Amino acid sequence: MVLDLLLDLAAAVSDRPDGRTRLQQVCSYLGLLGLLFGAWIAVSSEPAVGFGLAVAGSGLWLYGAYVCD
Repeated sequence: MVLDLLLDLAAAVSDRPDGRTRLQQVCSYLGLLGLLFGAWIAVSSEPAVGFGLAVAGSGLWLYGAYVCD
């Protein structure tokens, strides 16, 4: 179940529909990385910084993945 979710997430990030610009594609990649690194930092060392990075990353990821004209 978790593997299927991760595969769907990877497909959503790597697949580039016709309406998605390069900026949105970059935001999608950077947002996913920020979300993952933020979760890792929140668990490992600094919860406040990790949470902030995860929130910023999720905002970028949502912009890149779902805001298509």
